[in-house]
Amino acid sequence: MPSRERWRLRAGAAVGTARWAAYRAERRELEQRFALALTGTPHEGRARQTVRRYFALTERCARLEALPAAREAIRVQGIDDLPPLRLYAFAHSPALWLILHGMAGTGQPFSPVVADWFWEDARRDLRVDVVERAGGEVIPAAGAFERIASAAAEGRHPALAVDVAGHTPMEFLGKPAALRSGLASLALAVDVPIVPVRARWNGMVPEVVLGAPIAAEGTPPELLARVVAAVEAPLLAAPEYWMPYTSELWPAAAAEDRAAFGESAPTAEVASVS
Repeated sequence: MPSRERWRLRAGAAVGTARWAAYRAERRELEQRFALALTGTPHEGRARQTVRRYFALTERCARLEALPAAREAIRVQGIDDLPPLRLYAFAHSPALWLILHGMAGTGQPFSPVVADWFWEDARRDLRVDVVERAGGEVIPAAGAFERIASAAAEGRHPALAVDVAGHTPMEFLGKPAALRSGLASLALAVDVPIVPVRARWNGMVPEVVLGAPIAAEGTPPELLARVVAAVEAPLLAAPEYWMPYTSELWPAAAAEDRAAFGESAPTAEVASVS
């Protein structure tokens, strides 16, 4: 065998080994994170199984997004039962892009609210062109209460994540958490309901599921509790649809997280949509 060919084989083997090592490291970290996140829920001890499904879901999303015809086949349930003005609530998920494409296919605006640190990457990761095609916009979170409220009042339907660390005591995935209540405060300020939204596969068919609208009533913590209950219910049944980016949601688990992952452990600031 020519020396050049031997060198190529060795280089390829080295790259393959490095990639496999990186994959195994990522898998181990996800297992640890899911184990921390799911402790105390009916899924305790299922972290390894959840990670296998999480990787399979991520791969399926990537394959589907590469096929325009498949994107057009995304079904949206509940689109005919929506109030004219609304906010959307969701949890961080590896299938978030499916929601963006599905809503764009209906022609209904869906305007994700994005943390400042994520702004530069939003065009790639949040498919800004897809959002804008349906009349929505990507809204920067910092200091944007009035802008988000205006977007809601004008029918551009802002979308905010509920699984973002804050200061409002709230149970999430079966454990005491501290979440951000901005979504509930917005809904009460502009008097519009909140619609939980999630993505799933129904057999081989990708779907976006719009839940029953939740009326803007009560105090921000009371409204947030109702929204969180609606958003977390499907995650308890299929936790692979959730992205375990931080344990800061649960103050009691934050120390465990740092002990497991050191100072590189994600904090409350690591949230793509505030």
